[in-house]
Amino acid sequence: MKRLAVFLLGLASCNVCASTSDQSLMQACTGCHAVRASDLEGIGPSLVDIVNRPAGSLPDYPYSKALAEANFIWDIGTLRVWIQHSERMRPGTFMRYHNALTEAEIDRLLNLLSLSENILNEPTQ
Repeated sequence: MKRLAVFLLGLASCNVCASTSDQSLMQACTGCHAVRASDLEGIGPSLVDIVNRPAGSLPDYPYSKALAEANFIWDIGTLRVWIQHSERMRPGTFMRYHNALTEAEIDRLLNLLSLSENILNEPTQ
């Protein structure tokens, strides 16, 4: 019985670590972008429901000419390239992000972005 309790406690700890790790990873985005519907808008467009959204398509967001005229859909592949080389992908974009993430971190970030509106759980009070 003690072993089961220790095992279950270990699993719970892993879940907390994963959540904290994901929140830390998302900080690469949250300085400029909203990642939840309840977030205030940042200087960058909202990332809520970004996967499968046409680039440059949020109403009332002042996109750079480079993104306003873009003709592609944000999917996992285009987001990966964007995270790695936004300026090379769309010269003239306003986004100046110099990627310091590893491939594994980019994979996790893309997984979080694909989770739709609830990228991060709302904080509990």
